[in-house]
Amino acid sequence: MLCENCRKREANIHYKQVINGVKTEMHLCDLCAKQNGKVATDVFEGIKQYFPEVAFMPGTFANTEIDKCENCGISFDRFKKTGRLGCENCYDEFEDNLRPIIKRIHGNIVHTGKNSDGKSITKSNVKDSKADKITGLRKLLNQAVAEEEYEKAAVYRDKIKELEG
Repeated sequence: MLCENCRKREANIHYKQVINGVKTEMHLCDLCAKQNGKVATDVFEGIKQYFPEVAFMPGTFANTEIDKCENCGISFDRFKKTGRLGCENCYDEFEDNLRPIIKRIHGNIVHTGKNSDGKSITKSNVKDSKADKITGLRKLLNQAVAEEEYEKAAVYRDKIKELEG
């Protein structure tokens, strides 16, 4: 299919837009899509448009130019530009910087999916941080107090103090 704008190059961008129930479709080549503002030149540009709180701001992340994955050599700055990590080891290397991004985009850092039997499973993709553990303990503490299980509440309180200590 040829580009609907220039009618010279192959259309590889299929743009759909629905405004007030009116659906518009366009089939454009890369060049025409960029010129018409129908495609983001920055991988995160579309996300930033609709979720400005996800936008990468200077100074948000520590040591992004210095830190590189020991396995593949990609830097966090490169990830910010491309939106892609180089290997599975990058998740461990950039954990501190990735955690808030994953939480903002997905609402959680725990993956919930299904196994081969179709049963729901939950698996933490990122190690629990101290703050996450404290948050979980506070929920358990509040639940124990609500159920008047003061012995359990005292144990949770002590664990929270130990973690905060």
